Amino acid sequence: MLSNRLRPLFICVLVLLTAIASLFGGNTAPAHAFGAISGVVWRDYNLNGVQDTLEPGVQYITVSFYDSGGLVAGSPITTDANGNYTFNYPGSDPTVRVEFTGLPAYLKPGTQPAPQPRSNGSTVQFVTPGATNVNLGVQNPSEFCQNNPDVISTCFIPGDHTGAQATDPVVVNFQYNAGDPSQPYVAAHDDTGYGIGVHPVKVPHAEVGAVYGLAYQRASKFIFAGASLKRNSDFGPSGIGAIYKINDTTGSATLASLFYDFGAAAGSTAGRTIPVGSTRDQDTWAYNLVGTISLGGMDILEDPVNSANDALYVVNLNNRTLNKIVINAGATAGAVSTYSMPLALPGARQGCVAADVRPYGLGTHDGKVYVGLVCSAQSSQDVSQLRAYVYSFDPASAAFSTAPVFEYGLNYTRGCASGGGGNPSTCVASGKNPIPWLPAASPVITTGEPIVKIQEVLTDIAFNNGDMILGFRDRFGDQYRGARTAGDIVLACLVKGVYTLENNGSCGGKTSAGGVGNSQGPGG
Repeated sequence: MLSNRLRPLFICVLVLLTAIASLFGGNTAPAHAFGAISGVVWRDYNLNGVQDTLEPGVQYITVSFYDSGGLVAGSPITTDANGNYTFNYPGSDPTVRVEFTGLPAYLKPGTQPAPQPRSNGSTVQFVTPGATNVNLGVQNPSEFCQNNPDVISTCFIPGDHTGAQATDPVVVNFQYNAGDPSQPYVAAHDDTGYGIGVHPVKVPHAEVGAVYGLAYQRASKFIFAGASLKRNSDFGPSGIGAIYKINDTTGSATLASLFYDFGAAAGSTAGRTIPVGSTRDQDTWAYNLVGTISLGGMDILEDPVNSANDALYVVNLNNRTLNKIVINAGATAGAVSTYSMPLALPGARQGCVAADVRPYGLGTHDGKVYVGLVCSAQSSQDVSQLRAYVYSFDPASAAFSTAPVFEYGLNYTRGCASGGGGNPSTCVASGKNPIPWLPAASPVITTGEPIVKIQEVLTDIAFNNGDMILGFRDRFGDQYRGARTAGDIVLACLVKGVYTLENNGSCGGKTSAGGVGNSQGPGG
C-alpha cells in the first residue's frame, strides 16, 4: 500500500503517462477482453429465422474461429446433442470470423424474408469476442411445405378398369384446408381452396386401375402411382407391377402414362376373373394374396442440389425387395437397382418366422430411406408375435441398418370398429383388437357377425420435426368389401437420438387432445 507521502507522486506519474499515450497513440483501438462466443445450430423447419419449440438442435457441426489476420484461433469445436457450442476465444482481436462446416448434404442454411425477426446467420459470420446467439438455422429443402398444400389421394373402384365405372376417378387432389368449417366454401379451384368434390387432378379408373402407393417429384411436377391389389378392383392397363406417372400441371385433363413396369416380378394374375358387378363375394382369387403381391409403399429421395439425382423407391411385395428407380429428365425411368430386405430382422428384440415378415411401408428423411415391416404371425396364429419394425437404408452404402431404428408390439387395444358407440368396454373383442393375418382360407361370414378382422399392415412412414409417424392399413379392408376397417396412426418421438413410442396419448413432451386415458393406443 502506498504511503500518504508517495500517493500524490504516483498519481502525477500516472497522469503523465496517460497524457503521453494520448499524444502519440490517441487513435489506437482499445484492447478487448477475452470472451466466450456461443450459439446453436438448429433445424429451422418453418424458415422463420427463430428456433421455435420442437425445432431440434443439430449435433456434430464443426465450428471454427479465425482472428483478424485470418489465422485459426484455437482448435475447431463441434456442436453438442442440442446443437449448442461455446468457445473461449483466446485472443484480443476486436472481430472474429466464425465458420460453420460439416453440414450433411441434405441440410442447407435457412433463409427468411428481411422483415422477419431473426436469430440465425449464414455459415460465415463476423462477431466480437463475448458474442452470444451466433446461431445457424438449417433446413432440408425437400421437407419444405407451403401453407395449404395440395393433398393427393387414391380411391378404389369395383370392377374391370374398362367397365361401367371406367371414368370414375381413382387419383384425385384437394387442398389441405378442404372441408375445414373455418374456411369459406369454394365452388371451384382457386387460391382459397377447393369446393367439396372439386378435384383439378382427377385420373380415371381406366387410366391406372387400382393404385395405392403415391409419390411426388417437385422438380418435374409429376405424381407417381403404383399398382395395388384390392379384391374386386381391377389392375390398370399395364398390370400388376405398373407405376404410372401423372402430370400435375394439366388440370382436369390429367392423363396417366406408364413410368415403369416390374412385370412378372410383381406377381401373376393367372386365374383371376374381375367381376362385372360389385358384390363382396366375387374375386375370391384376390382374398389370400392381399399384401403379398403387386406393389407397396413409394417415396422419392430428392437431391437438394441436383434433381437429376432424384430416385423413386418402391417396395415389391411379391419378392419382398426394395427397388430404386432413377428419375431421368422428363420423368422417365432410368437405372433400376434392387435390394434384399432384412427379412431375418437382424438386431431385433423379438424375431419372427421369415415367411411371416411382410414389408410394405416406405418413407424418406434426411438422405435415408425407411422401410416398414410387420410380423404377420400368419403361420403361427399367435397374437403375441404381432410386431412392427422400421429399418433405415443408406443409399450411399446401399445397406440397411444393422438393427431396427424402431420396433414395438402391435397387440394393444384400439378404438372400437364394430359398434359399441366407440367404447371399448362394450365392443366385441374382434372389433378392437388386431389378429394375426388370416391363414390361406377364405372365412365364412356369419349373418349378424360384425365384419371386423383387424390385420395390421405398416403401409406408410412419414416424419414431422424429426419424429416418426407410422400409418397402418387394415388388410381386411382390401380383402372384403363389406368390412369395417380399423387403420391406425402411431407416433414415435425422437428423444435424445432414440425413437420412443407414444404412451397414453403423450410422446416426447407432446400430448394429444382427448388421447389421454381413453383406453386406446399404446399405454392407453
